[in-house]
Amino acid sequence: MVVLALVFMAQRFGTEKVGRVFGPVMSLWFVSLAAIGAWNIVDAPEVLKAFNPYWGARFFMEHGWHGIFILGAVVLSVTGGEALYADMGHFGAPPIRHAWYFFVLPCLLLNYLKQGALVLKHPELVKNPFSSRCRPGRCIR
Repeated sequence: MVVLALVFMAQRFGTEKVGRVFGPVMSLWFVSLAAIGAWNIVDAPEVLKAFNPYWGARFFMEHGWHGIFILGAVVLSVTGGEALYADMGHFGAPPIRHAWYFFVLPCLLLNYLKQGALVLKHPELVKNPFSSRCRPGRCIR
């Protein structure tokens, strides 16, 4: 909340100046998400099975039309992450595209896989795997 409030208060100085400060903050945020994600994936590597299309097809066969709504929630999560860095419009489309495909998306994927790995290891965290901190053998909510 504090970061967002600072960004909105600083917008009057122009997006270039905001970007100079906010860009490194967002980079640190995404790198942190990726590092924590990779750490948790090592603890539960079976989460990487999510890349197998068989499991996606099976999910839709088991959940029918509800699966489409669940997929919609996933798409909303990804677009929410995209919105975090979307104020880079003064850089143009190619840099934004490269930032998304080669930096933001991989970091977010590692974070989402982290949440899956946490839930596989600690099913009780299914309600909020993002903000739970786990160490080998125990979790803190």
